[in-house]
Amino acid sequence: MKRGRRARIARQAAPIVAGAETEAQTLEKDAQYDLALAQGLKAQARLEDLSLWVMEKTYPGRKGTTTNQYWMASWREGKTVHNVHLGSCKKVSAEQARAKVHKLKAMAMDLLVSNS
Repeated sequence: MKRGRRARIARQAAPIVAGAETEAQTLEKDAQYDLALAQGLKAQARLEDLSLWVMEKTYPGRKGTTTNQYWMASWREGKTVHNVHLGSCKKVSAEQARAKVHKLKAMAMDLLVSNS
């Protein structure tokens, strides 16, 4: 924000002060770079804003009840909460589940194009 403000001031001073035009151009380029970097970081922060958790489901059977555990992930987009099933805890590690949910959320945010 400061670079943008300084660029506007330098742009106004350009007719009066020698070298202010080049300074204004430099500051504008720096401000544009900072804005692009901030937008990228904002998208990355949104991608990381999710919850990975374990759901336990109990099934009745002849020999008693069986409890299975599944990886689940949740994130919010506006007013909508997305809950995604990622697989059994027996078959999928925590790292694999986190990688899978990052890919799914990136596709939901249109940051990643699906290959399927």
